[in-house]
Amino acid sequence: ERDATNSISRISRNIGTSKEVANYRLKRLQDNGLITKYFPIINYSNLAYQYYRLLLNLTNFNKDTITSIKKFFRDKDITFRHLLQSTWDIEIILPVKDTMEFLSIYNELMEKYSAYISRKDFSIIGRTYFFNHAYIHGNHEREIAEASTSTSLDETEDKILKEIIKKPRIELTSYWRRRCRSINK
Repeated sequence: ERDATNSISRISRNIGTSKEVANYRLKRLQDNGLITKYFPIINYSNLAYQYYRLLLNLTNFNKDTITSIKKFFRDKDITFRHLLQSTWDIEIILPVKDTMEFLSIYNELMEKYSAYISRKDFSIIGRTYFFNHAYIHGNHEREIAEASTSTSLDETEDKILKEIIKKPRIELTSYWRRRCRSINK
């Protein structure tokens, strides 16, 4: 739960079983739908980003509309959740460098999809809380993402972060060795 890049070896060691058993059980959890996705928790506010949360309700839309909106945000490496169990249909978290970047994305979205948007709201997120499954069982620890320092990424670090977002379950050392070899060829 706390590190999706943990190898099967490390997981098996932590739970006191063989690699084969750990691998089988992990696959079974995925096959049964208990684990559906891995994602990194990235504190964008430490990267001198501002978080904007955009909420949308749709009207007169179809599956192609949702697919198109998803692609719009995926192409920009932006988190997109749809068909929420709330009063909103879509939630989009936009980490941006400044207000102008947010307005640029927002205006482009409205230009392309305003005919399908019946209601919208946005807010700036100053602090985000992440609760793990132990919270349900009385352990009220939580991860808090808020600005504590400000760091800027160089081009390589930005690429690494984007790769981790795309494939959070990758084992980093072997992945980057292969990636570096392919880049150098």
